[in-house]
Amino acid sequence: MLKFISFALAICLSTILITSCGGSSSSDPEVNLTDQQVKDINTLTDGEITGFGSVFVNGVKYDTSNAEISNDDGSPLNESDLALGMIVKIDGSINDDGLTGVAHHIFYSAEIKGLVEAINLDTRSLIVQGQTVLVNDLTHFDDTNFANLMVGDFVEVNGHFNDNGDLLATRIEKQNDSNDITIKGLIKELDTTNKQFMLGNLTIDYSMASFDNFNETDLANNKFVKVEGKLTNLINLTLQADEVKLITFKREDDDEEHSHHHLHGFISNLQDDNSFSIRDINIITNEQTRFRYGDKSSLANDVLVKIKGHYDDNNNLVASSIYFVQRIKVKVAGPVDAIDMTSQTITVLGIEFNYNEYTRFNDDTESDQHDFNIVDISASDYVKIKGFRNSSGDYFATKIIKKDENDSDDFDEPKFEGRVSNIVPYISFDIFSFTVTINDTTEYEIDDQHVTNEQFFNKLLDGMRVEVEGYFSNGGVVVTKVEIEEFEHQFEHHDQDRGMTGPVTNITDNNTFDVFGQTIYTKEHTRFENDVETDLAIASLTNDETLTQAEFFQLIIDGTMVEVEGGMHMGKFVAREVEIVDQDEELEVKGPYHHLTETSFDIFNISISYDENTVFENDSEESITSSAFFDLFPTLTNVEVEGSYENGSFTASEVEVDNDMDDDFEKDF
Repeated sequence: MLKFISFALAICLSTILITSCGGSSSSDPEVNLTDQQVKDINTLTDGEITGFGSVFVNGVKYDTSNAEISNDDGSPLNESDLALGMIVKIDGSINDDGLTGVAHHIFYSAEIKGLVEAINLDTRSLIVQGQTVLVNDLTHFDDTNFANLMVGDFVEVNGHFNDNGDLLATRIEKQNDSNDITIKGLIKELDTTNKQFMLGNLTIDYSMASFDNFNETDLANNKFVKVEGKLTNLINLTLQADEVKLITFKREDDDEEHSHHHLHGFISNLQDDNSFSIRDINIITNEQTRFRYGDKSSLANDVLVKIKGHYDDNNNLVASSIYFVQRIKVKVAGPVDAIDMTSQTITVLGIEFNYNEYTRFNDDTESDQHDFNIVDISASDYVKIKGFRNSSGDYFATKIIKKDENDSDDFDEPKFEGRVSNIVPYISFDIFSFTVTINDTTEYEIDDQHVTNEQFFNKLLDGMRVEVEGYFSNGGVVVTKVEIEEFEHQFEHHDQDRGMTGPVTNITDNNTFDVFGQTIYTKEHTRFENDVETDLAIASLTNDETLTQAEFFQLIIDGTMVEVEGGMHMGKFVAREVEIVDQDEELEVKGPYHHLTETSFDIFNISISYDENTVFENDSEESITSSAFFDLFPTLTNVEVEGSYENGSFTASEVEVDNDMDDDFEKDF
């Protein structure tokens, strides 16, 4: 059921960015640095505040003892005015250890200031002045939470904009109502005659606006700007702008002070040579670039990363390290069993988590300690940990939140959520290493509908996502409810990384065909391409030509080799892209595996057999045994399989894990 709340307010987009105080923008607030501070400055940092006790940004602890702190209107701030999740720009220096530094100036500016116009509880998103704001497990809330937000609330939002222009929120603060709104984004549909342009879904009228950091004649599509205006001047989805300011990220060409730059954002414009952009900064990689939680193959548009690098003579940022920001895949809440400061581990409910310089710390107790950190946590304290599991099976804490022991929302009732395996019909199943045994009082639901034990287990499949609720008793958990959510969409994950390469069979008049026995459905929006020579007379057709759906089906016959990308939708594999390729292409299937047995597993509806000759590799391309592989990478992990297809059977010669593995597991108390 769609839980969407709409609001008939005018629309207005907001994004913000911060510019260098070292010779970049005349609009930056004036900063009075000493001669020694100017000499010491070598690093720009754009990123999210993840901790205090000094300020932690992008894995570096910055000493703020002598730092000047200001906001976008030049007003001075104190460190206590800063908050977790704020996006800041820091001018300073980094020490030789790479983990500590000195901040000389900290500049803060919000991404959005405006009214909440709509809330979508299903997609965990909201509309603020026309801008789509995405909320995830790392979004930090001040004076509110997602469940308590209401249409009409005035909020300040920080975060990172993706390729779609949506803002992934790192922080949302509810504020008192205000007439002043801030809107940032890329200029679209510039109309110099009527003096208007679009920011998202909002029309900006700049006929009476002043310009900061550039002139009206410099306006152009795809320039990144900040627009300020008044809610009272927002009429019929058109905002009469008071000010338009050009926003730049990269250092100026003549800026020789800042040799290094640390930044945090979404990859865009990825090239074949593994160069890419984050906003207006061109980033290049080389053999010396170090990767954490991924490798070069993990680079993709719209992937969130943290970059450390130095500028070359052409003002490109040469990445020395790239940190792939991991999605939250593990949640644990309960009393701390142990903390080891030397090995940097914290153990909760028997699960040992590593923490590091990127871990966020938050005091959510009544004390609300601003400079809260790992040293403020003791054994038996109640904490909630959000994190992920790496390819070696180790758990890492992305965020550690200290809670009050009497916080009933977190600790009274245990909840487990994860992928099912080892089903014993009508009795039990496993969620990773946890066995869930039902009892006579257990309730069963499928998509919020009550069902019987038999109906539940008849629908339950290996690899499905299930939520379990219960309560503590005599050292164990009594299961009160089990639920399968979004039953029809259980296998719709990672559409961008699913597909197969193989010969076409069973072509139909309904624009479908089979590959390895899997029926492929094509739609009008499916992209069709040809990568081979053809003698078929189709007007203007050449190699690498984009085809229409009709042209594609004219070209293919049984046995034509195709590469298909797409995903499962309502039990059907729907192609996003299909390309005709050479007949000697390797046969391959890529996607989340399920229905594992001692000799086979499934990807989509394709059964894949394996034996002692099948080579299994982890994400470091190291050969491991099949049992070690399946122990390390649980059901519904994305895998790539190469092999042969004969007599309707696909036999795997090589199986390796996809770096974009989906190891979702939640355990809340």
